[in-house]
Amino acid sequence: MKKYLWLCLFWLVSAAPVRAVPAPLERLRVAFAPGAERLSVLAAAPEPLWRDHLGLPMEKVFCAGDEEQLTALAEGRVHIVASIRASKVFAAAARGQALRIVTVACRPRPERAGHTAEDDELVSVTTGQFIMDHNDAVRAFMDAQADAAEWLERDGEAAALLARAAGLDAARGEELRRGRSFSPQLTDKDFDALTRTQARQRALGLAGPQALRSFIYYRQLRLLTPS
Repeated sequence: MKKYLWLCLFWLVSAAPVRAVPAPLERLRVAFAPGAERLSVLAAAPEPLWRDHLGLPMEKVFCAGDEEQLTALAEGRVHIVASIRASKVFAAAARGQALRIVTVACRPRPERAGHTAEDDELVSVTTGQFIMDHNDAVRAFMDAQADAAEWLERDGEAAALLARAAGLDAARGEELRRGRSFSPQLTDKDFDALTRTQARQRALGLAGPQALRSFIYYRQLRLLTPS
């Protein structure tokens, strides 16, 4: 009887799926797309901001637009998309991509005159699988973006570098710095804006029934605070 029980136990253990240990990252590949409509402070930030946090090289992969970024992410050619409209994320998820919003890449400053609350914010995204396999790298990405946002506020040459990365003139770069916030932390206002974007996409038949919270990186949900 004992021999039979041991045989059953052995069979159950051997039949259980074994999750492969992911290979360590040699570099973090991040997708960027040109233009102010996909603006990311990380496109302009000095390399030490990446290196100090990530502890591994960062490779910038430049894509022509949103669909190319999402395809590169789906095929594993990049690990994170630095800046993309939330509406594109919901539409891609409806087509079957398992995406997670890691940070807000850029949003208008509501306290600035002439700027109003804007839906369809720019966000950075990765896949659920990448978060499972390389959570430390995702957290390091968040920290690097936070440091880059602080750098933009304090460095006198940052606006010019931001403008150059976006293909704009220096004056427009300063306007962007004053009118936009690049803090990566998701706030309640960001969550409300994402909720409205998702509802609009659903009305157009471009988003599925998935709950908004299931799209958002769990560490951001824990940090969610009133803005």
